[in-house]
Amino acid sequence: MDDIEEQENIKTDLQQFEKGQEQQLDALAKSLSRQAGYSIVPWSGLFKFLLAGQLVLSCLSCYYKPDFLTLTAVCICTFYVNIPELCARARFRSIVGLVFLSILYDVIWILFLTRYAEENDGEGNMEVKVKKFSLNITYLSLVWRVSYPKDCSL
Repeated sequence: MDDIEEQENIKTDLQQFEKGQEQQLDALAKSLSRQAGYSIVPWSGLFKFLLAGQLVLSCLSCYYKPDFLTLTAVCICTFYVNIPELCARARFRSIVGLVFLSILYDVIWILFLTRYAEENDGEGNMEVKVKKFSLNITYLSLVWRVSYPKDCSL
């Protein structure tokens, strides 16, 4: 019985925290949109811009690093943004989890697998510039994803 009550208390605390964060974000977004000359916050346009940016960065990083997890998350999210009646809140949250998983994958890839891939270079260093470009895009993509989840829930 105590476990159930404790879980309910944790759930209630998380819901209250989420509501508080939502109110703070809405207040900040409203003030920023007023400063930019908008009467309402253009969430849809901003969100689609962020999705398109992530899609481009993921495609460019695929020259050297397989990045299909992020591409999958972006494509599913784009589908749900364009057809919102098919997206329940729990499904959208699972996409957020998928994005965090892709961030973890990128960190692991950058820290460990980059060295392994460089050691086993069977191409004779003919594509060094392409690999460096892709690695730089991977860094940029990671910064892009880490910088906007707190602002747009993706």
